[in-house]
Amino acid sequence: MTDKRPFLARKLKLWELVAVDAIAAAALLLAHISFLDLPGDASQEQFTGPLWFGWLISIIATVPMAVRRLWPGPVLALTLLGSALATIFNATREPWVPAAAALYIMATTHRRPVLSLVSALGTVVVAVAVTSALTPAQFASLPRDILISVGLIMVAVWAVGRWIEARRSYLARSAHQLAQSMVSDERLRIARELHDVVAHSMSLIAVKAGIANHVADQRPEEARDALRVIESTSRTTLIEMRQMLGILRSSPTLPASPGEHTTPGPRLAGSGASADTEFEREDDDAPGLTPAPGLADLPALAQRARSAGVDVTMSALPSLSLPSGLELSAYRIVQEALTNVVKHAGAVACSVDVSVSEGALRVSVVDSGRPGLSRVPGSGHGLIGMRERVMMYGGQFFAGPSSSGGFAVSATLPCSGVSP
Repeated sequence: MTDKRPFLARKLKLWELVAVDAIAAAALLLAHISFLDLPGDASQEQFTGPLWFGWLISIIATVPMAVRRLWPGPVLALTLLGSALATIFNATREPWVPAAAALYIMATTHRRPVLSLVSALGTVVVAVAVTSALTPAQFASLPRDILISVGLIMVAVWAVGRWIEARRSYLARSAHQLAQSMVSDERLRIARELHDVVAHSMSLIAVKAGIANHVADQRPEEARDALRVIESTSRTTLIEMRQMLGILRSSPTLPASPGEHTTPGPRLAGSGASADTEFEREDDDAPGLTPAPGLADLPALAQRARSAGVDVTMSALPSLSLPSGLELSAYRIVQEALTNVVKHAGAVACSVDVSVSEGALRVSVVDSGRPGLSRVPGSGHGLIGMRERVMMYGGQFFAGPSSSGGFAVSATLPCSGVSP
């Protein structure tokens, strides 16, 4: 995309900067050439050498400045040499501007900045010393004036360049740290979503698979019911996973790469359709555009927990309009709490209460407990994820044993300004 901003209101490209330097070098060359014809005065002698030699000195001192951004080291060496010769032979009356411009680039690009400053000051000292030896007595103050003015200019330009380089480095580090922090936060968010979706569904699938395997011979109908729950849960999980991947993509649909082709998938036994056809049928529902789950989806969540044997009692849900992010957090908290009940308590009674009072959304999941029973070892990631979701909204979270001998999870999420 073409940048429409004015020339000086945007960051210039390298060739534009080189063009500006070339114009400046041409202007300085004309100034140096004009110095060759100036008569002597009380402060400096007139240039008395051959005109071609004066032109050569002027070219060496100024023309390389046009490419100072491309080859700063050689340009600094050439401009220092040209400026020193111009000072010694009285061919200039400017304070080494091309050399200072090259020194600035060396300082800002972090290319041996200290060595560059030492070289520049050393060249000034040598040029002044030679000039002092060749200058008549009536111009005895000239070398001292050159040393002071040019030395101060070199140090000032170098200091400004180092300050700008330090500021650029600081801004670059800050931007990198901010990007790393954003990536870390996004990875943490994705990890929470993956854990909540996969852990809940896989817990139900594991429970139902165990039941089906246990009763397959004696009670085949019950085994088929368990397999139907596994099928339904896996399809729901697949849709949620695709929805999550759709959010992560930069666009809803990604075009195929050049030369990319699709390989037909295996056919499903007894269905007469391929796996690709089944997935395409599910894609027709556009899971990537499906709204994130919220409070309205809690009854279905409770029903899935009941299918795993948990006796879930859910209170009436508040009929309020809440932010989608807040509803998603409440849904995930209930989902993870029920998952833990399925994994660690099994077929027990569990009450789920979601209400809004005093400007806060309150979630409570309490089970009756079954001491000594733990079907699947817990990693603790679920509790961490729930706590992070609550802390993201500045709320309060508790998870621990209840007075009834079971386990309780409670969360308070501020939701000021909700509308009924």
